[in-house]
Amino acid sequence: MSIRRRLFVLGGIFILPVLGVGAWNEYTDYAHRERQVRQAVAQEARYVGAEFERLLDGARSLVETVAHVPAVQQGAWPACSELLTTLRPFNPGILAIAATDSAGTVMCASDQPPGASLPTVGDRPHFRLALRQESFVIGGYAYGRQTAGHVMHVAVVRRDPVGAVAGIVFATISLDWIAARYARSAWSEDHVVTVADAAGTVLMRQPGHDRFVGKPIPEAAWSRLRQLTGNGSFEDVSPLDGVRRIVGYVAQATPSPGLFMAVGVSRQSAFADLHSATLRGILASGIGILAAFGFAWFTARSLIARPFRQILGAAKALAAGRLDARSPVPGSGEFGQLAEAFNVVADRLTSEIRGKDMLLRELSHRVMNSLQMLNSTVLLQQRAVKDERTRELLGQVGGRVMAIAEAYRQLHRVEGEDVIDVGDLIAEVAEQTCHSLLADGSMCQIAVQPLTLAPDRAIRAGLIANELVMNAIKYGGGPQAVVRVDFAPEGGWAVLAVRNRKVEQQGQAGGGFGSRMVSLLATDLGGTVAMREEDGEAVVTLRFPAQAPTLAAAP
Repeated sequence: MSIRRRLFVLGGIFILPVLGVGAWNEYTDYAHRERQVRQAVAQEARYVGAEFERLLDGARSLVETVAHVPAVQQGAWPACSELLTTLRPFNPGILAIAATDSAGTVMCASDQPPGASLPTVGDRPHFRLALRQESFVIGGYAYGRQTAGHVMHVAVVRRDPVGAVAGIVFATISLDWIAARYARSAWSEDHVVTVADAAGTVLMRQPGHDRFVGKPIPEAAWSRLRQLTGNGSFEDVSPLDGVRRIVGYVAQATPSPGLFMAVGVSRQSAFADLHSATLRGILASGIGILAAFGFAWFTARSLIARPFRQILGAAKALAAGRLDARSPVPGSGEFGQLAEAFNVVADRLTSEIRGKDMLLRELSHRVMNSLQMLNSTVLLQQRAVKDERTRELLGQVGGRVMAIAEAYRQLHRVEGEDVIDVGDLIAEVAEQTCHSLLADGSMCQIAVQPLTLAPDRAIRAGLIANELVMNAIKYGGGPQAVVRVDFAPEGGWAVLAVRNRKVEQQGQAGGGFGSRMVSLLATDLGGTVAMREEDGEAVVTLRFPAQAPTLAAAP
């Protein structure tokens, strides 16, 4: 991983806690807002319940007062009709006031002449409930037969002068009038108020009262709602319009049979400002993070990556053999101190390498002199020997010694590097061998390309080249032989090819000491030696890896 990426990862690690704190703040803000909204809608629902309670208390006072009027108790129906007609206009929202007998026949009613034929209310729930409970009751949603509108009824029993139940007194309240009382500008599709009766039928709903009044709440939803008591809040999808809302409610336990009142605020509306703030915060944070990372990228590039690359480049150059490589990073900061330390190490290393080079050159010079002395001794011995075979063997030994001496001379020329240009080494070895064994040195053609190897591998390649050239001269016609030596790297391999015009039967690998030595040295190099005939020539090819093979780890 690059240092720039490491810095970005480090910056990301630092940003994570900041993002975590921001996320926690958002969470707490949303939780606090939800508590506020729940409290607010619950409070609004209580206000609605209190207002409905006052309205019902007024209606209750009206019907109870009428029920105790002597004309009503005594069944003086003309006087009763006159009284109810007088009272109704003083009670806004009351469409009708009436008194019945025990069978539900309307005996007197407001705005109706005495003796008028009016429909019975014996089948109405509020009539049956009032007679059964003998107390003030609230009926559910109804559509008025006489008033032709959405209404609800309140009723109380009427007793005769001796206290026996003689019928009921009831009032018809306009639900449209109630809805008008709640027609406020604050209501919207996101903020609604609903009142339902005990059967789950909508009595009033704002906004959109005309669309919802008399509409039943689906049974599955109503079965959950009627389990609620007292007041509180919940969140659910409205069964009437499918909008998810936070709802505050009041489930009226009294007056019997009870009403359900709810105020709901859509979640989207309740959290709209927080959503907007969150989006703005995310956008601002994103822009800030991008700006910070962009600034960090440019800063890292100029203040960190650039001096780091300079020091790294100097280190690579030094590792590649450029002993004069130094880091130019100035300043007294950490990179400046690192560059200064690197330059000090490079100076000391260069000094030690140059000292080692001097020692190596001296050692190589002495080894080369010793090998030359050994070669001179072998040549003197060769001249003193009369046996031709012995003279030939001593000549081969001298050639091998000179091949090694040439390798040391090549090492000496490399200016302290522990490598040898094996191309130059093969060319020198082949040229010396050809000049010493051929009648005309120009009959030996040499073409090599440079390739540096470690000294031990280069010496092995030089010895193999010496043996192959000597064999090519020996079996290619002796002093009159024509020899060609080619060496070049090919795709990760080093290839040495020695050709000669075929005059005698070429020796087989492993047949003599030289052949066995070539085979062993090739194995040490990780390569192979192959011999073939081509256009009347004998061609011996050595192939070995240009890089030293990696030894497998011991199990």
